[in-house]
Amino acid sequence: MSSTLIVILLIIAFLVAIILAVLDGIKYTTSDMDKDASNYAQVIRESKGPVTGFLWVSYAAMLIFTIVYLISHWSEFIRAFGG
Repeated sequence: MSSTLIVILLIIAFLVAIILAVLDGIKYTTSDMDKDASNYAQVIRESKGPVTGFLWVSYAAMLIFTIVYLISHWSEFIRAFGG
């Protein structure tokens, strides 16, 4: 894969991440977060909102990367564990 293609794919990935983060901020506003938040000793604040689209896409990307990595390096894992 050429370095130009890698740079283009990274730019596209960052743009998609920014768009998803902005759209999720529109759907679940800070006032919604304040309404759903719990305070712990006025130090820690936890919000129990929905899982955003940005997180779903991030989870999917990590899962795909993990599967591709394991498939491409399977022989190394077999050798390392004596198989």
